[in-house]
Amino acid sequence: GLLTYDLQTTQSWLDPFRGTDMTAEKEHAKVEMGEPDGLRQVTGVYGQTNFYTGYLKEWKAGRGRFLELLEQLTGSMEFLQSDIYNEEQELNGLKAALAHEQAQLTDEVTELDEALANYDEFRKEKERLKKVIESLKTKIAESKNLLTDLEQVLQQAVLMYKKAKATLVSEHAAGKDGLLSLSQVHI
Repeated sequence: GLLTYDLQTTQSWLDPFRGTDMTAEKEHAKVEMGEPDGLRQVTGVYGQTNFYTGYLKEWKAGRGRFLELLEQLTGSMEFLQSDIYNEEQELNGLKAALAHEQAQLTDEVTELDEALANYDEFRKEKERLKKVIESLKTKIAESKNLLTDLEQVLQQAVLMYKKAKATLVSEHAAGKDGLLSLSQVHI
């Protein structure tokens, strides 16, 4: 009797669910609902302590506020992960668009550099052509002056020719009259 009773009392302290109607299957179901593993095993021993009543009891499924907070936190984390995923997708899209824009900008900068180089070449060619035009204008002006001088020389030559012709004709006529008078003397 008494020894058996003492032995049974001592063995009951080894039962993790001592003093409760909890079983391993029920505990497993509670763990599946989110309770920390082993919570129901400490109720029989620590159920009357402040640590259990003030803290551990809040982890019970269906009655404790910590599992609700954990569920809210998990929901918030899932929502944030979804947001992060969406933002990463948008960021990847923006990166692709930026890479495309950078490639276009690089092409446009290259085209602009080529256009500026061509502009410099055209500007230099324009300056060279302006100098050629100025040189041609100077040569044209010199040619006009030379032509004017030649026209004056020609006019003087024509005048001198006419004068010489007139002198020749008048001298010839005067000489001819003098020859006739000599011929008349000899006749």
